[in-house]
Order: sequence, then structure tokens, then C-alpha cells
Amino acid sequence: MASIIAFNDVEALRLPGPAWLQFLLNHPRACLALAIEGRGMINRAVQKTVESELAIEQQLAKRLIDLVDLGLGEPTGDGAVVFRQISQSEMASQVGARKIDSVKKVIGLLRAAGILATGRQAITVLQVDALRDIADGNRTVS
Repeated sequence: MASIIAFNDVEALRLPGPAWLQFLLNHPRACLALAIEGRGMINRAVQKTVESELAIEQQLAKRLIDLVDLGLGEPTGDGAVVFRQISQSEMASQVGARKIDSVKKVIGLLRAAGILATGRQAITVLQVDALRDIADGNRTVS
């Protein structure tokens, strides 16, 4: 079970289940690493469930800060970070928002506050620290 957003071209490989199981049996360290990663996936799923109770504003800020922290955006040199090929509806799905209108409203508020800028299939985080404050629950824009 996985959700993936590719920001660049991706090459995927398929490994049949029996071959994967044989590999794990032959490589106990890989099996242990898989178990540890599985635990991490469960922890992240629990965290997402907990965060789903947060306001859309804070959920959206958390997702964008996650992308910033993962280094998936393009730094502009003035402290801003651009995410290309990402739409507002994709951000809505990232926070699990059923109504894209609520995410668009929050993005509008963040844009009006000078924290975000948007363009065609692009979101630019202009003030990373301000967005991080919102993600941490120390500030709101609504």
C-alpha cells in the first residue's frame, strides 16, 4: 500500500512475490530493515490519522513543510522554494480534504498573507519560517 507523487521521470521494477520472499529468507538483514520500515509506515499512518483532526490550514502547511524538508522543491536563492507540477487539487488529496474548495480557500489566505504564491501547476513557498509556524500550530492565517 503506497501513495506516490513523482516530481520527475520514474523507472519502476516489478519483482514477483515468491522471488521477494526468497530474497528476504536469504538476507535476514534486509528482512529486518523491511520490518523496521513497516513499523515506520504504521507510525506515519497513525500520525496522518491524528493530523486529520487538525484544521485544513495546518494540515496543508504540514504537507508543504514535509516537501520542503525532503528537498523536493527548487530553492530560488532568496529563501523561497518552488514546487512544480503540483496542483491545488493534488495538495487537497495530500491532506485528505474531500472538498478542494477548502484547500483553495486556505491557499488563497496564504497567498494574501505573502506566504505562498501560485501559478499554473506550481506552488512557491515564499516564507518557509511562517509556513512552519502554521504547521506547528503557532500561527494562523484564517
